[in-house]
Amino acid sequence: MRLIIVFLIFSSFAFGQKIYQKTYHANGNLKAESWSENNLKTAYWKFYHNNGNLKKQGHFKNNKEVGYWRAYYNKGILKGVGQLDDQNPIGFWKFYYINKTLKKQGRFKNGLETGYWKFYHDNGILHSQGILNKGKEQVTGKYMTVLTNLKKKLFLKTA
Repeated sequence: MRLIIVFLIFSSFAFGQKIYQKTYHANGNLKAESWSENNLKTAYWKFYHNNGNLKKQGHFKNNKEVGYWRAYYNKGILKGVGQLDDQNPIGFWKFYYINKTLKKQGRFKNGLETGYWKFYHDNGILHSQGILNKGKEQVTGKYMTVLTNLKKKLFLKTA
C-alpha cells in the first residue's frame, strides 16, 4: 500500500511539474519570465525588450495568449491594452501613441476590427470614426488611410 501511495505522489510531480523559468537576450538582459507546466506556457508572463524595458505582459493557457494583455513601446510606455482569446484580439481595445495620447479604440471579434472605432491624432484630437465589419469599412463615403496591424486600410471618414 505504501508503495502505491509513493508511486502516485511521485507520478503527480513528474507529470504536472510547474517550473519557473527565465530566458535572456544575447546581451544578457531578461527576455521573458514566468511559469511553464509540461513545457507549455501557463499563468502570467512578462516579456522584455532588448533594452530591459517591459515589452508585453499577460496570461497564457496551454501555450496560447488569453485574457487581459498589455503591450509596451521600446521605451516602456503603454502601446495597447485589451483581451486575447486563443491569441486573437477580442472585445474592447485601446492603443496609444508613444507620447501617451490615445491613438485608436474599438472592438475586435475573432481577431478583426468590428463595430464602432475612433481614431485620434497624436495631439489627442479625434481624427475619424466609423463602423467596421470584420476589419473592413461598413458604409460608403469619404475614405482616409489609416494604419492598423501594420497594414494600410481604408476607413470611413466622418465629419
